[in-house]
Amino acid sequence: MQLAQVTRSTERGFAMAGLLVGIALLSLALSVAMPTWKTMVQREKEEELIWRGQQYDRAIQLYRKKNAAPGAPSVDKLVEGRFLRKKYKDPITNGDFELVGVSQAGSAPGVQQPQRGFGQLVGGVRSKSKAKSLRVLNGRTVYSEWQFTYVPWKPGGQPTTPGGAQTPGGRPGQSTTPGGKPGTRPGLPGPQP
Repeated sequence: MQLAQVTRSTERGFAMAGLLVGIALLSLALSVAMPTWKTMVQREKEEELIWRGQQYDRAIQLYRKKNAAPGAPSVDKLVEGRFLRKKYKDPITNGDFELVGVSQAGSAPGVQQPQRGFGQLVGGVRSKSKAKSLRVLNGRTVYSEWQFTYVPWKPGGQPTTPGGAQTPGGRPGQSTTPGGKPGTRPGLPGPQP
């Protein structure tokens, strides 16, 4: 009888040791996987930020075409007019986007636009986050510098800026993607071969 009790207590000791080793190995695996998981989540948030920013850009384009106005009076007007499905949140901060006003001098590609003031029309959006991004978008590496503003184009493909500046790629309607590859602005034809 005593021999059976000694055997059971010894088996319990081995089971406890095995459980502790298993927990230690699991902790080690999770500590190795956490940075990779965090990077993946941040990349997904960046993709979502770009998509949502492009939705605002598209909505402002449609509003401008329909109403012949330089910008929308508010995001609510974009939603009410069905130019925008809903008022999207900034995926980086989980708050509202910072609204960008319509510049008096016109919008040029890559030019930082002013923050929207009282009574000023909405010309675009940007994130409120001052964090550094993993991705480079239009030469910018901080989320608050990633602006999604509508830049009007003339029928000939030139931006309507005072100097008539072209996009970084040199072709109308062409921009470069984060990898330096040619891309297109939403709603414009791509580069012609």
